[in-house]
Amino acid sequence: MYQTLHSRRRGIVTLAATCLLPLVASAQLLGPTPYFQFADSPFAAVSFGGYFHLEDMEDGVFNVAGVTFDYGAVYGPGGLTDSVDADDGLIDGSGTNGRSFFFGGGSTGITFTFHADVLGQFPSHAGVVWTDGGNNIHFEPFDANGVSLGQLTGSHADGSHGGTTAEDRFYGAVHTAGGISRIHIWNDSGGIEVDHLQYGLGSGIELGDLNCDGVVNFDDINPFILALSDPAGYAAAYPGCDILSGDCNGDGAVNFDDINAFVALLGGG
Repeated sequence: MYQTLHSRRRGIVTLAATCLLPLVASAQLLGPTPYFQFADSPFAAVSFGGYFHLEDMEDGVFNVAGVTFDYGAVYGPGGLTDSVDADDGLIDGSGTNGRSFFFGGGSTGITFTFHADVLGQFPSHAGVVWTDGGNNIHFEPFDANGVSLGQLTGSHADGSHGGTTAEDRFYGAVHTAGGISRIHIWNDSGGIEVDHLQYGLGSGIELGDLNCDGVVNFDDINPFILALSDPAGYAAAYPGCDILSGDCNGDGAVNFDDINAFVALLGGG
């Protein structure tokens, strides 16, 4: 393993040409990814320096701070409820014994709006778990000025409305430059059911994950080289990623000083 990593490190040193300043952070869209419990959230491993809120609906009311919704209501428990699987205390393939958030107009969808006057700042991270509804699912976050940060789509509905959980997926976004003012989720037909609305303020950068696939591995070597040698090219090639994930030694810049720390991350340490 040492020889392999050492060889790859020499390749990085050879190809990287200059010390660079970091770029302004861009939006990173996350999902859709399977979700059975909060531990499955990409936000579970983030150390939030400002605040973090998770609304799991399990107290029967929507009462989390600094966010409002346009349509829908807390729903369940019951035979048609599709809560996040673990919310009833067991991961057993059923969400009928928990609570969720439901709206009958799936094609209109649900918008969750964040309020900086209450929170202090817009969240840098925001996401929600889609648990039931029709296919052709869409998720769209917006920046502080109401400009779309992009859109995620998915088609993982199983056609059942009896609380099945294998279809549940997390949709989210990270936008450290100015935050996220609202998120909108919808599907093409029928109703829509969501759960585990979550949002927080923090850097949330996964160090070493230069291609934003959620893991740090050898697939990150080429984007790391590109971030070192051509930051504009990196931004164009990986538009949803944050170049500061290459700041592996935490000194605020992406440069040659990050190489040893990057190699250590590749090796699992």
